[in-house]
Amino acid sequence: MIFTLAGFGCALAQILVARLFQGIGAGTEGIPPFVIVHDLFEGHVARIALPLYRTQRYAADRNSS
Repeated sequence: MIFTLAGFGCALAQILVARLFQGIGAGTEGIPPFVIVHDLFEGHVARIALPLYRTQRYAADRNSS
């Protein structure tokens, strides 16, 4: 009984760690485009360029899969 419960605990711990890394990856996805655009452009041009960059990245990701 204890061995079975310990096995379930180990499986749950692995799932939780995997979900942690998945959340970190999903949370950081929007930051690099913002930083790249604001490093290259300023003001009004940056506000225009950011949606264009995101659209281009979305299209590239859709075509690669």
